[in-house]
Amino acid sequence: RAVFEYESRVEGVRPANCSILLGTTVTISGVGLGRYPGGDGATVRVAGGVPCEVDAARSNSTRVVCVAGPPQAGRAALRDGEAVPVTLTVAGAAAACAVAGGCKMRATAGATPLIQWSNFSSLGEGDAVRIWGPPQRPLVP
Repeated sequence: RAVFEYESRVEGVRPANCSILLGTTVTISGVGLGRYPGGDGATVRVAGGVPCEVDAARSNSTRVVCVAGPPQAGRAALRDGEAVPVTLTVAGAAAACAVAGGCKMRATAGATPLIQWSNFSSLGEGDAVRIWGPPQRPLVP
């Protein structure tokens, strides 16, 4: 009786630079990245365990798109220039990394959104402020 299994292999990670606060949309390319269209069975972690929520509508067996959550509790932000490992698991098995230099991004302050101007003069005491960013997720709860 023959057993057939896909080998999952990561061949690219984009973007090369991510925010020191994460929240970054990550695109992983390669082969065998999901069991069928939608990238089913794929999970992604960044920065040593931070979940990256897979966007099934934009993912398939050769591309997984996800949005990295914020840094782990107790850690305010990544350091500027810090290497951010990206790991992919498909149906419980770790995908091999075939990227020269490793499957990682680099956290940079330059890739971090910055509010350069604001005018809250019309706000009163106790008014809530919510800051939104792509892809339509709050940057600050």
